Amino acid sequence: MATAQAIKTNNSKTEPAIEETRDDLAAQIAALKADLSSLTARIAGLGETGARALRTETKTATAKAAATGEALIHELAARERELELRARAGIREHPLQAVAIAAGVGFLAALLVRR
Repeated sequence: MATAQAIKTNNSKTEPAIEETRDDLAAQIAALKADLSSLTARIAGLGETGARALRTETKTATAKAAATGEALIHELAARERELELRARAGIREHPLQAVAIAAGVGFLAALLVRR
């Protein structure tokens, strides 16, 4: 019976230690949950900030590309008009040569299509 008494005494000593350990673990788990929640909020904030910055950069790049494209279109249109005016002036100055060139190109096209 002495052993039964010793076990009861041991149990009564270890139960408060177990409960204290359980409480410590519960407190640590609660602290970890709070830390995890805080980190999740920070990461979400960084994601939103990054997304906003990316949207801004995309809009800026798109606007630059559109402006560059429009400038190129205007430049090409001006060059096309200049080439057209040169061609018209050349035809007016040398009409027979222009007709001969057109006939030659037509003849070559007919040969290529026929084969």
